[in-house]
Amino acid sequence: MADEQDEFASLLYQLLIVEEVKSVKEAAAELGLKEQALYARLYGRVRLSVEEGRQLLKYLQDVRIADHLLAGSEFVAVKRTDLSEEEHKSAGVREGATTTLFDVTDLMREVEVALSDDGRIDHREKIDIEKRLHEAERSLTALRNSIKGLH
Repeated sequence: MADEQDEFASLLYQLLIVEEVKSVKEAAAELGLKEQALYARLYGRVRLSVEEGRQLLKYLQDVRIADHLLAGSEFVAVKRTDLSEEEHKSAGVREGATTTLFDVTDLMREVEVALSDDGRIDHREKIDIEKRLHEAERSLTALRNSIKGLH
C-alpha cells in the first residue's frame, strides 16, 4: 500500500512540478490546503486522502490519475461527454470511431515494429504495446458509450 501511495505522489509530482499542468499554488487552493501542505503530499511525507485524490482528478483532468487509480482492475477510464443534441451525438460517434481507428492502427504498428527485428517482443516493446493497447481500449469504450447515447 505504501508503494502505491508513493507512486501516486510521484504521478502528481510529475503533473504539477515537472509538467506544470497547473500550478502547485492553485492546486493547493483547490484542495483547501496551504502550498507547503501540498508539497508535503507530493514528496510523500504526508499521505493523500481519497478525497484529495478525487479533487485533484477533477481539477487536473488528466487521465493518468484515473488510470493509476484503476490500475490492476478490469475498469478503463473514459472521459464523460455531455452531448445533448442528436447532431452533436452523431458527431461524437464519428469522432470516436476515427480516434479508435487511429489508436488501433498505432497499436498494430507498434506490434509490427516490435516483431520485425527478431520476431520477439522485449520488455521495452511490451511496455510501449501495452500503452497503445490501453489507449485503444479507452477509445473503444468511449465509442461504445457514444453509440449508447444515440436514439
